[in-house]
Amino acid sequence: MAGKAQAIVAESRRRIVDEILVEMERGNLVWQRSWDPSVCLPYNPVSSVRYAGGNRLRLIQAAMDHNYSDARYVTFVQAAKQGWKIKKGEKGIFCEKWIYEKLAEQENSITHEKERVVVPLEHPVVSYFYVYNAAQVDGMPELTLPATKKEEDILDNLIRASPCKIRDIAQAKACYIPAQDQIMMPPRTAFRSMEDYIKTL
Repeated sequence: MAGKAQAIVAESRRRIVDEILVEMERGNLVWQRSWDPSVCLPYNPVSSVRYAGGNRLRLIQAAMDHNYSDARYVTFVQAAKQGWKIKKGEKGIFCEKWIYEKLAEQENSITHEKERVVVPLEHPVVSYFYVYNAAQVDGMPELTLPATKKEEDILDNLIRASPCKIRDIAQAKACYIPAQDQIMMPPRTAFRSMEDYIKTL
């Protein structure tokens, strides 16, 4: 009996997939990303800087390693100036900084007055710094996405019913990872609405 039931369920699933594929071919099921990927990329809420290059890769990897669902990162000094505190025992994430130009004083050839101008350096200067994710900082305002009670109930039921782990990570993809049997979602705050988050999940 169990074998027959399993075959019936499998056939029903196959039919649903076939119907969805037909609708997709007709253009009736055009998927559109319902979140803002820029919200998922690492940024500094104090300086409004968006981390790029190797620093972006480091911070996205840190988000995946530590399950950070918040894409905000600040330095120790920035946190202190805002009245926030780095949690005890937390370690900063290494970032590099390259400086390619400097401010210098030059004489204006017309007015003969000194003026400050940006000039390129002959050799770039490299330095480094450490940043902390919002999850490592006490006192930083939380990012939240408003939801109705009904949406919260639907989401709670979805998460409870999921046979694989669901992770909200500060990165810009929504996907299923077969090797880990996990669903990886962008942070909820990146979505236009809780309904969009639920639909994507």
